[in-house]
Amino acid sequence: GITQNLIALGDLQFRAEDLDAAGKLYEEARQRSEAAQEQHYLAETLLRLALVHREQKNNKEAEERFKHLTGVGFTAAIRNSSGEPVEVANSIQRQKKLCFFRD
Repeated sequence: GITQNLIALGDLQFRAEDLDAAGKLYEEARQRSEAAQEQHYLAETLLRLALVHREQKNNKEAEERFKHLTGVGFTAAIRNSSGEPVEVANSIQRQKKLCFFRD
């Protein structure tokens, strides 16, 4: 039903790293499952909400590390397709393989 679809849509948003949208969908699914007393969906949504909150915390901590390291003189970079480092000047939330170096 609708609750299951909300969870599936939340999963898509989570994979796309849109944590706010995923959290809203999971919360709506949680409310619906709680109102309908669907315990299995309630458990699923609570677990997924916990994952969203963990990722949001990880992203915040990564952003703080990024700002600290670039603030003390490190340069943040990723490698392009030919393996050359390319400087990154903004948030690292979507950067999976980021390195820092000093000139």
